[in-house]
Amino acid sequence: MLKTKNRSVFFGLAAWTLAATLAGTASSAAQAQSYQLLDLGYLGGGPGGFFSQATGINAQGQVVGISSAFDNGASRQYGFVWNAGSMSPLLPLGNTGFTSYTGGINNAGQIAGTSYTAGQAAVHTVRWQLGNSASTDLGTGLAFSFGNAINNSGVIGGHENNQAARWSASNTKQLLPSLGGSQGFVYGLNDAGLAVGESLTIADVTSRATLWNAAGQASDLGTLAGGSFSWATGINSAGHVVGASDLNGNPNISHATLWRNGQVLDLGTLGGQYSDARAINTGGLVVGGSYLAGDTVQHAMLWNGSTLLDLNALVNAAGAGFAYLEVATALNDSGQIVGNGITLNGQTHAFLLTPVPEPQTWLLMFCGLAGLALLRRRKAS
Repeated sequence: MLKTKNRSVFFGLAAWTLAATLAGTASSAAQAQSYQLLDLGYLGGGPGGFFSQATGINAQGQVVGISSAFDNGASRQYGFVWNAGSMSPLLPLGNTGFTSYTGGINNAGQIAGTSYTAGQAAVHTVRWQLGNSASTDLGTGLAFSFGNAINNSGVIGGHENNQAARWSASNTKQLLPSLGGSQGFVYGLNDAGLAVGESLTIADVTSRATLWNAAGQASDLGTLAGGSFSWATGINSAGHVVGASDLNGNPNISHATLWRNGQVLDLGTLGGQYSDARAINTGGLVVGGSYLAGDTVQHAMLWNGSTLLDLNALVNAAGAGFAYLEVATALNDSGQIVGNGITLNGQTHAFLLTPVPEPQTWLLMFCGLAGLALLRRRKAS
């Protein structure tokens, strides 16, 4: 007969063994992570239509993008922030009623974007703060500038008059060099201040994915084998960069690309000739869009570190009112994904995907709790 203490240990080990066995069974049954899909809606309708598009998400699950709106009898397009189930407009400079756009949102609720100035004389980079309706103008006179990304330090990346630019948290502008050509654009930033985008090369012969270091020096990230064009759209804390590259000098035949540890990796497509990666998180998950076979329909995609997946296969799109998810544009480190989908009635709406805990997670939790309860009962006896 086992002593009471040894029996407690025995039953505890048995519970954990059962948990591990069940978890292994569940893991083999689960083909991939599944998600809860939410339609984020739109600000308003009118002659301009009923649409929204997501451009960024932060750690709190707050989402930014652009949406149709109907304001004072006129159709507008406003940047929006979606927070805790509610979508609010980000008004243009001076609340002039003209168009505004968003580029991204950081964990402090700072939002980078773009707005027409009064009279639509120019377009300027703008900083908004969640909870504050005022906008900060980072532009210069009649110059056209765009805020495309923001990091957690409040640094904004974009371009002014087609020259790559970075604005500090104190709103000081730094123009960045190209790779020898006449234009450059920043599309992504990480918290170390590294910026990525694209730049024209000498004599504007081609455009290459570009990395600007903290000092502002530009580096050519290169292309996939046989390629001539490339562009970069996102960078994570490890300095891994995503974007796309052509394969044969034709930018219409391009593949999602990952620049990692000196390698240029082809992430492939979902069957078509074109795919592009839009963002990468700390865990190395990559999101974007890819055409299916026949190159007539694009689907949102996820690269999980080894396999390129169609996000439509991981959700109940019709159950949430979507015909299909078209492109994924951003994600956070919790694995939440935002993007744009086509609804059942043909509209474009922003969506939010939230990971559903995998079966083995619940099994481990249940069996662990059962094991602890059993141990307590044995000790009590």
